[in-house]
Amino acid sequence: MRLQEVLNAISEFAKGIEPLVGLIDLKIRGPLDLSVFPDELKKLDGVEIGAYILHEQGSDRVLYVGQSIQISNRVYAHIGTNYTWAWGGAECSFPNFTLTQSENVPEEIKAICQSGKLNVTAVGVSPVDARKLIESFAVYYSHQKGDKFPLNIDF
Repeated sequence: MRLQEVLNAISEFAKGIEPLVGLIDLKIRGPLDLSVFPDELKKLDGVEIGAYILHEQGSDRVLYVGQSIQISNRVYAHIGTNYTWAWGGAECSFPNFTLTQSENVPEEIKAICQSGKLNVTAVGVSPVDARKLIESFAVYYSHQKGDKFPLNIDF
């Protein structure tokens, strides 16, 4: 499933449930290049609480949707340890990318994540608790469409 489809579905969902739960304000930021993430943090201005979408560079195939009250910190946690940024001609490397540690993750997906060929798009939300609703909806939507996000394996 591609990023734009997921973003469109989230937007329609938020509009559709407004009569039941009130306005869910969405602020989209990104994409941020994960291979040089520290350089990209300014793009998150005003958006630290919400859902975030990890998607493959080039194809925009969505690999994971999560939520956090501190998106940048959560992304750093996923990157793991012993990483190398793509600075000064270096190759990006995330050898301990936490979401790929399960044996259920396909090798192709592990290679994409560990090479840093990812972008992250943030979906800031207000009210704060709506982040869980947006994440759950996006994951459920992918399952219903038969195009599950490969790193949301615990759903």
